[in-house]
Amino acid sequence: MKTIEGTLSARGMRVALLVSRFNEMFTRKLQEGAIDCLLRHEALEDDIDIVMVPGAYELPAVASRIAQESAYDVIICL
Repeated sequence: MKTIEGTLSARGMRVALLVSRFNEMFTRKLQEGAIDCLLRHEALEDDIDIVMVPGAYELPAVASRIAQESAYDVIICL
């Protein structure tokens, strides 16, 4: 049996954090929690970019466009 296990470190990773403005009361808290989690796992604030989008409908299109640019290691959609 083979076990493959990753680490819980975000050190050196460029992160795009896509946040919907719709229901901002909820998504703002999710954004704060995601940033807190990334920082606890050794990500640097300078390596996290927040991209605000109008709503959930736009998230996949923006995520796809960002993924094609290859500037980020991680894309998180909220």
